[in-house]
Amino acid sequence: MKKMIQVTTTTGSRADALRIAKNLVSRHLAAAVQVSGPNASCYWWKGKMTQAEEWV
Repeated sequence: MKKMIQVTTTTGSRADALRIAKNLVSRHLAAAVQVSGPNASCYWWKGKMTQAEEWV
């Protein structure tokens, strides 16, 4: 049986997320890719708390 992995990443825009998704599927590196968002994210960046809109 082949091993499978699941990879999750975020991007700053829907366009970037779709570009990555289309690239992965067209190269047969992913059978399917789902893009969802926007999501509100809150995290520490360079020593301060940051809030951003991201796509998963």
